[in-house]
Amino acid sequence: MSEQTGQKPTNDYLAGYLDADGCVRFSSGTPRVEISSVFPWILEEYIMRWGGSIRKMTSKHSRPVWRWIVSGDKAERCLLALLPYLYVKKAQSQLVLQARRIKPGPYREAVIAQLKALKHQEYHG
Repeated sequence: MSEQTGQKPTNDYLAGYLDADGCVRFSSGTPRVEISSVFPWILEEYIMRWGGSIRKMTSKHSRPVWRWIVSGDKAERCLLALLPYLYVKKAQSQLVLQARRIKPGPYREAVIAQLKALKHQEYHG
């Protein structure tokens, strides 16, 4: 339960936070999820549910930002729990989970290439 709101965030809320301020990747043969926020207390909810760590990122020019990072089995459990509620990061998450289940080789590399392509879409407004 958050000290700030007195409520426990739901998975759909946490998925929205990941969609907005998160990154889903497949790095060094393992899934990885990162979320940055100026509100460390919301990131503590991710730690309680899926583990990982929070690091404070500092800058001379802005207020502190905290980053939650989780990888491996814990990242997979996080993505599986949030997948039904994801919108922006849904396809990326599906590809990360798919890549994890494929042995290293050309097919896995093709899945990783699809993931990278999704991360580099341009906006044409």
